[in-house]
Amino acid sequence: MKEIIIEFPNGDKFSVSAKEIALNRTNYYESQGEFGYKSNEWHEEFEHSMQDDILIDWLVNDINWSDIKHCATKIVNGECDYDKLFPDANFKIN
Repeated sequence: MKEIIIEFPNGDKFSVSAKEIALNRTNYYESQGEFGYKSNEWHEEFEHSMQDDILIDWLVNDINWSDIKHCATKIVNGECDYDKLFPDANFKIN
């Protein structure tokens, strides 16, 4: 299954199924009267919406986080070996 990884400026990463983005786009055009729900045209538009460039364009220009947060899964970093990372850590006294 095709997944889209969204990385926020604070470093948080989420995975969203490309299918969810394509459904959002296809259902938007259906709601605008372009074609009927689950019609042949609807299925054709959904397949078109699954193309990488179309998915990214829709995400960047036509969707909000609130539209997809229900289907986003946070990617949790694996366990770190802090003994290895310790020499490169930053230290600060407040």
